[in-house]
Amino acid sequence: AYFEILRADLSISKLPSAVEGLVFTGQSSKLVEAGNVENGTMQYALGNESEATGVYTESVPEEAFVGTYYVWYKAVGDDNHNDTVPACVKVTIAGPDKTDLNTAIKAAEALYDSIKDNADLSDIAIALNEAITTAKEIAGSDTVTAEDIASATENIIAAKQSAEAIINDPDTISVKYVMDKINELPASAKVKSSDRKKIVAARNAYEELTEDQKEKIDADTLKKLIDAEKALAAADLKAAKKEAQAAMNEQVTVTQKSNKFTVKWKKSSSADGYYVYAAYYGKKATKPVKTIKKNTTVTATVSKIGGKKINAKKNFYVYVAAYKIIDGKKITLGKSMAAYFAGTKNKTYSNVKKLTIKKSKYTLKAGKTAKINATVTLANKKRKHLPKSYAAKFRYKSSDKSIATVNKNGTIKALK
Repeated sequence: AYFEILRADLSISKLPSAVEGLVFTGQSSKLVEAGNVENGTMQYALGNESEATGVYTESVPEEAFVGTYYVWYKAVGDDNHNDTVPACVKVTIAGPDKTDLNTAIKAAEALYDSIKDNADLSDIAIALNEAITTAKEIAGSDTVTAEDIASATENIIAAKQSAEAIINDPDTISVKYVMDKINELPASAKVKSSDRKKIVAARNAYEELTEDQKEKIDADTLKKLIDAEKALAAADLKAAKKEAQAAMNEQVTVTQKSNKFTVKWKKSSSADGYYVYAAYYGKKATKPVKTIKKNTTVTATVSKIGGKKINAKKNFYVYVAAYKIIDGKKITLGKSMAAYFAGTKNKTYSNVKKLTIKKSKYTLKAGKTAKINATVTLANKKRKHLPKSYAAKFRYKSSDKSIATVNKNGTIKALK
């Protein structure tokens, strides 16, 4: 009887009840509505469906993550009362509704399966598959909110619609193909002559579009193609100038006969033609005396200077310039050294008949030097060599100054 009275004193007027409709929000939520006890307190502990495994406290348990929880409770009196038998409430925190997302994923997967083996649609298939993978990661997570689900659903639907728009519009496929070709090109600052094939292919693809399709290429993409073409032209011109100047660095030879002379030079593979300049010493060669319009011709016979027959009693100079025709204009690629010579009837000076070099090969370590020793033999030993005011008796030139330099005295310095 005493025990029953105590139980009556420790009566539960309100049982704890599970909070209904709990959905993951990323924030903690109370799992139960608190109970009420007369002449005591209600205590709670988390556990499994068989028993409480946590410590009983007066605080109502809170959880944030998706899952099923068992909240145990009991009424506790003072030291003179007995506690009630523990009981539990089953509570579930559900994840956001993913029905629409999963439906959208299945629709996108069906589209992907229909195009994945089509080589022409490979880029579209890859992009769609990436969107599907991202959406599946959201759908398979228990730590995403309703907002995350809604955003993922919207994105996968948009990805599918975008793919369908491209697939169903031939213009879009053609335009996308050209834009991809252009966007694969390097930035103009990094364009090299070796990029020619890619740049030409991109231009050809663009020109194959209809006028309506061309209008769908955005301005920035088209500018990238134009900038790449300009950079390629600049790179080509730079390479052409390097090759042509190397050819022009080779010796220009002059052979005289009576009142005319024949000039010979080395062929430049980059040139479309050549200018031959000649003038009497002390005069400027403002216009070419000969224009060679063939790359294969490397000789020219000159019989007039300034429109008049050559005065063989005077001294002359001649040089050759290689040119290339770009956009209808002749662009000079490189110039030879000037060859100075005395006319055949000059009574004071004679030309060099032979050049002799004591040593024609040097092998040097970086930083070391060597001196070129050379002598000349005049055609007429009774006459004089042309004076230094024309040009130094010996002139020197390096074909690659990054490897070795040479000064006006013929001293070579090895760099690397």
